[in-house]
Amino acid sequence: MKFLKLGLVLAILLGATSLFGQNGKAKLFIIRNAPGHSIYPASVFVNGKEVGVNHGATYIEVDVDPGSVVISGSMGVPFNMMVSAGNTYYIQHKVGLSPAGLTSRFKYFAPGRGELARYRCRPGGAPGTGTKPTRVDPRLGYPPLPPQ
Repeated sequence: MKFLKLGLVLAILLGATSLFGQNGKAKLFIIRNAPGHSIYPASVFVNGKEVGVNHGATYIEVDVDPGSVVISGSMGVPFNMMVSAGNTYYIQHKVGLSPAGLTSRFKYFAPGRGELARYRCRPGGAPGTGTKPTRVDPRLGYPPLPPQ
């Protein structure tokens, strides 16, 4: 009986770990919640690899290894941060226009604001596509965007 209980507890813990993405990774939500210049797609890079394209009111979800992480856009100052396994981080992505082109800035959300911003946005586009997102958060009720 003891082994059955122990096995059940281990199964629940392992299931919960994979469900919440705590498999040795940290979760980043890179959220472009401001509508400014929303018609321009902005690529997002994590540790030099393109992870998605943000438009206005979209977010990108990324699992990263613990340690140092560098978030950047096609132009602008890179954002450096340290992450630890099992934690979730909410990063605000601000986009502006300059004579040289589209610039990206990243910063931490104030406590409690990141979750709210993610809830109000929909998932961003796939990396390298420059297309608007096609997946929709069912809680928000946004209609899907037409393909380009």
